[in-house]
Amino acid sequence: MACTPQMILAAIERLQSFRLVSFSKSPASTRPGQPVTLTWNVDGVGNATFKLNGITVPKDGSKVVNPIADTTYRLTVHTGCNVSRNLGSILVNVDESSCRFTTIQETLVRSQVITAVDDSIQRYNSGTSNDLRKRTQTQVEVDTNGITIRLRLEASINNFPDPDIDVDMRIGVGVGPGNSVSVFYSSFSINVDWPAWVTAISLGISKIVEEIVEEVIEDKIKKRIITDLQTKITEAARLLPGTLTSIQTIADAIRVRIC
Repeated sequence: MACTPQMILAAIERLQSFRLVSFSKSPASTRPGQPVTLTWNVDGVGNATFKLNGITVPKDGSKVVNPIADTTYRLTVHTGCNVSRNLGSILVNVDESSCRFTTIQETLVRSQVITAVDDSIQRYNSGTSNDLRKRTQTQVEVDTNGITIRLRLEASINNFPDPDIDVDMRIGVGVGPGNSVSVFYSSFSINVDWPAWVTAISLGISKIVEEIVEEVIEDKIKKRIITDLQTKITEAARLLPGTLTSIQTIADAIRVRIC
């Protein structure tokens, strides 16, 4: 239901009844990722929603935040019909003088990925006659957009032409809950290409390819790459004492920030 002029006017009137009595922080300054308690008190009556940097909070209350850089926290009141007002703000100063960086070079990332792929293929091939092979070496690139991995594979199927299986994936990295390492797929695609002269594919052959895609590529290779990269980044982060505050991919490397 759209707001009528009368509803908007009532929302504005309610808005004017609220004022910020106090807004404090403890401690006054902090190091990146360390807890700071924000406490506020608002005077006024009427139906309204209060938000702290976009997150709904009580009218009077406190919240623990963990900023990794200087951050301004704004308390706003919303009375409906898109009517809102900034009640006040507070700046939390973060001392970044103790921050240090460590990097994981692209060559190490590539080695980790190639090992994960080769081991998964070898284990699969040891238990089947429908072997999976690499047509070209695994391609790995690290840049500001993430980690790009390209697999060019070929499945050997008994008494049938061998299909090509192209896998393209992009992996993102970041800091997860509790300042943990977060590694995730931002994109993942698989394309199966049969020889041009193949005009019909039986259900049995299709099933073999589906099993290769599901059991090896999606279940083994995909999961193994994520697990190995997360382990490698975590090991690098532990080399420096302090709190993990950021992980980012740059040209030819992963950069880890510890404060």
